[in-house]
Amino acid sequence: MYKSLGFLATLALATSVLPVDSLLADPIVLEGSYMRTAVDDYGTLGYGNNTSPGLIYDATGTGTFDGPDWITPGTPYAGWSVTCSEASNVYNNNSTGSGSNAISGTVAAFADPIGGTVYDNAVRWTGSNASYSVMQTYYFNDDAQHINISTTITASEDLRISNSDIFLILTLSGR
Repeated sequence: MYKSLGFLATLALATSVLPVDSLLADPIVLEGSYMRTAVDDYGTLGYGNNTSPGLIYDATGTGTFDGPDWITPGTPYAGWSVTCSEASNVYNNNSTGSGSNAISGTVAAFADPIGGTVYDNAVRWTGSNASYSVMQTYYFNDDAQHINISTTITASEDLRISNSDIFLILTLSGR
């Protein structure tokens, strides 16, 4: 029996950093009038390591990204974790230079409607292990000042997903 648990987080100036690994695909950069960021195979925000863009915000909305990057350089941190009763904890993070990828995944551009709306900027990260799959979609329109993150977890065995915890951890570089 398959069970799914959906989770939606809307983040205003959410941040994270992703490590660069030669075995991973290149991150996908998302750029609107107010924000420039990336998502890669770890399933978190930011290009990775000390490579820009982490998250750059242009308060004028003109798409001029010459201000500070809120993730890189520095030692910010981002990750996510999933726990449930009958499966071990999994944790992906993008800590500078030492990321953890407990669930391997891939990121790809995403153009299908989300809730009936097609967004200007959208990517979907998907990954799985023996117990469940995780799908995270990051999306926003060009004129948005926040990033939407939708997470769906689907059990591949009869897990008690109702007893699950999903954590999203974000730490800014303090700029």
